Amino acid sequence: MYKNLKDILKQQFVIVLGLQWGDEGKGKIVDLLSAYVDVVARFQGGANAGHTIKIGNDIIKLHLIPSGIMRPNITCVLGNGMVINPPKFFTEMKMLKKYVKNLSPERILISHAAHLITPAEIALDNAKETARGKKKIGTTGQGIGPAYVEKSNRTGLRMEIMFDHDQAADLVAEHIQATNKILKAVYGLSPLPVKETAKQFKNYAKNLKLYIKNTSDYLLDVLKDGRKVLAEGAQGALLDVDHGTYPYVTSSNTTIGGVFTGLGIPPQKNSVTIGVVKSFCTRVGAGPFPTKITGELAEKLRGSGKNQDDEYGTTTGRPRDVGYLDLVLLKRVIEQNGVDVLAVTKFDFLTRLKEIKICTDHRFNFLQDEGLIPFNMANLDEYTPVYPYPYITIDQNTNINGLRKFSDAPTWLKKYWELIEGQVGKPIIIGSVGPERGQNIKI
Repeated sequence: MYKNLKDILKQQFVIVLGLQWGDEGKGKIVDLLSAYVDVVARFQGGANAGHTIKIGNDIIKLHLIPSGIMRPNITCVLGNGMVINPPKFFTEMKMLKKYVKNLSPERILISHAAHLITPAEIALDNAKETARGKKKIGTTGQGIGPAYVEKSNRTGLRMEIMFDHDQAADLVAEHIQATNKILKAVYGLSPLPVKETAKQFKNYAKNLKLYIKNTSDYLLDVLKDGRKVLAEGAQGALLDVDHGTYPYVTSSNTTIGGVFTGLGIPPQKNSVTIGVVKSFCTRVGAGPFPTKITGELAEKLRGSGKNQDDEYGTTTGRPRDVGYLDLVLLKRVIEQNGVDVLAVTKFDFLTRLKEIKICTDHRFNFLQDEGLIPFNMANLDEYTPVYPYPYITIDQNTNINGLRKFSDAPTWLKKYWELIEGQVGKPIIIGSVGPERGQNIKI
């Protein structure tokens, strides 16, 4: 068993997975760990993800490019499991020029097999969500779902078409025309502009093709050379299309299997999986949430939005639902994904509360039979969380932002930390106590 961060950093292949409904603070953890690797590779999702990094007074919000870009000399890979919207990519690149000197094609590699998002996917995403009425999934409207549907249907456009800008323009035009028929016939919507969109993607292709590589071969060579790779996930395990709270999930595999299919490499022997979990639970959009809290207590924990790390979506800006930490779900996700160690974020947020509850069991339909793990994650609403008493009392006058050693932590934090470790059977090797890059307790 890995006991501390030094043990982790000896491994050649480091996997960072979110273990809740996303927004766990993976960006900060990836940024921290990327100082010790050579390559950071993102394996799924698209611009529906949002990873925030705070360096001094600068707040950097990333949606497509891996968080390792903030470290010099790190190569960033956008893997074949991703779906990429070119204008979003270039907007992000433009934003990064203020903070990063080298954004060359040698540093940022995009898989030829990643799929493109065009205005067609975005239009379909929003049309489908509107058509659901009261049964909305709560998507970000970024075209992610339709892009993955087209990928499975073998009707999508892959990044490799951008090598030839004339071909790209023709294929995008055909794609938009086909989508317009659906938008009109099924949803009664106006058509998207064909020629204008094709011209835009022709221009994108001229610049984008410089970044396109066979990233699977590249990563295999890196690993053969003994260099270190960090695999960065987006969203969280409870949003996995197979293993999450279906149908209120994302459209990709956010769990361990998605790492290898999304990068085109085999499982690595010299690897370690770090699970990132918030010290409480949050989720954006619709779906079950057993430990959700509401009212004034939720407002205190969420924050008003005035602070950059308050609980509002990085991509959508929507207020997140908040609740107590659910150790039943966490333990299941840890076992399912072979998680070795934990990084727990936002311990500092707990000082907003007078006491903290922590869910250690579920009751099914109010029966006394505890310790149940839901057979179907979509049926979580049928389970009632169990909070053992007494709850953990928090000293709200304690400022823990300056903590760097576990031994210096207040009693309530030590108790909470040790309770998590005891319940899930995995050590916490990083505890975040603030939004800044260096505000961490490292074990």
